[in-house]
Amino acid sequence: MQKTLPRKYTPEPASQIAKDMITRLTGTKCPVYEDCTDTDPGHYDHFSRFEVVDDADASTLIDAGMVANSGSDVGAIVYLQNSEFTDTTVLRAKTDKVRDLLDRVERMGDRVLGVDAHALEAIDERIKDDLARLVSLIAYRRRTAITLTSGKSEFTEAEAAQESEAAFGLATMALDAAPP
Repeated sequence: MQKTLPRKYTPEPASQIAKDMITRLTGTKCPVYEDCTDTDPGHYDHFSRFEVVDDADASTLIDAGMVANSGSDVGAIVYLQNSEFTDTTVLRAKTDKVRDLLDRVERMGDRVLGVDAHALEAIDERIKDDLARLVSLIAYRRRTAITLTSGKSEFTEAEAAQESEAAFGLATMALDAAPP
């Protein structure tokens, strides 16, 4: 490989090739799509699916996933219920609408059904979950920005450092947004 690809076959790509081959041979992870749930070595069709199920009657409230079939001209698609997406911007706009819908449904439920003794506890839990989600989103944004910056090396910052930096950034944004 070093003779065939001088200056390109360095220890880093060699290590990555070795890792990919190990995962292919052991079937522990799809080397093509991180979210693919097919663990058969050498598979060509990729997929994953997750859903929210109603505990009362086991019906699916919402489902989402990804599909990438071999030989497809479309490439990978991400689906949300019955909508398919091949563009990240359109997908993000749709998931924002779903989040907004869920927030509206909760608030409507409080107005229509009333609130009980557990309402404050549920709101506090939601705030805690949303803060954790925002910290994770800020860390993800940082990784994405680094990935999009051409000429930079692969993102190698430890996860704890990513989360700490994101939490600090979120605290700073909260202070900036607070009224005087």
